[in-house]
Amino acid sequence: MGQKVHKVTVDRQTEFNKAQAELAGIYEKLRGHKSSLGPGMPEFDYSTLPDIPPEYKPGDESAGLELVDVTLWTAKRIREGKPVSSELESLFRRQTRRGHTDEVSLAGLDHRWRHLAYLPPPGPNNPVSPELQAAIEEMEHKRRAAVASLG
Repeated sequence: MGQKVHKVTVDRQTEFNKAQAELAGIYEKLRGHKSSLGPGMPEFDYSTLPDIPPEYKPGDESAGLELVDVTLWTAKRIREGKPVSSELESLFRRQTRRGHTDEVSLAGLDHRWRHLAYLPPPGPNNPVSPELQAAIEEMEHKRRAAVASLG
């Protein structure tokens, strides 16, 4: 955290690169904005996003992308209980102490947000507290102002 990003290298894949470029453009427009993630949640500070566009390269032309491929392959083998060389397992264990993983899938999203389905809906028997209502209105005001500032 807090380190300057000098380059963002993305694996060249025709089925994803157009969407990645569109997201990079959106993030570029959001840079400098802050937005609330909801009542009781922290603000998301878009000023920390890299200010350089991604560079698209084939995986075999970037040592970093090759390392990512090896790491993902090793993680998959370990998760499946398949054998991995002691050297790869050692490399993988050292890498996992420096970061974290999270599943990017519909099942992963469902696991993280399933609890929201069990919250009671607001209504006559479950009114929203004045404090929560004020926080929701303030968040909506900030959201609208941020969208309006994007032009």
